[in-house]
Amino acid sequence: METLENSKEIVVIEGAEEWEDDDKQPTITPGEIFKIPGSVVSFVERLDDELTRSLQHIDPHTSEYIERLTDEGSLYASLVRTLVYVETLKKNPALSVPQESLNRVVMRRLEHVYFKVCYRALFSVSFPLTAPALTSGHHS
Repeated sequence: METLENSKEIVVIEGAEEWEDDDKQPTITPGEIFKIPGSVVSFVERLDDELTRSLQHIDPHTSEYIERLTDEGSLYASLVRTLVYVETLKKNPALSVPQESLNRVVMRRLEHVYFKVCYRALFSVSFPLTAPALTSGHHS
């Protein structure tokens, strides 16, 4: 991702023309955008799916599960970097980046933000209500 973020001349984009000759490497012309066929969005989606799948198959009472949970921070950072990358590509009129790519990465990011907020909310609410709060004298 770092290479793609630092280079404006080389982009990975869906629908780019694939080169047919594997023996002869394509040449990069200075000043022109070199398009590599692929999808950074699909890649980060796959990482997200794999993390979810691994969490589903690990016993949540083990240190391995806790260690795997810490990988979510790196995954979220990758989602944000991918979002910025796709937004940058979308701003370039010479590239045809479908809105769907942007939408997909935004949805993945929202899923992580939503579940993080809910996770924190679960632990910030104190249960059960105390008896005085239930019998404060207010009747409906």
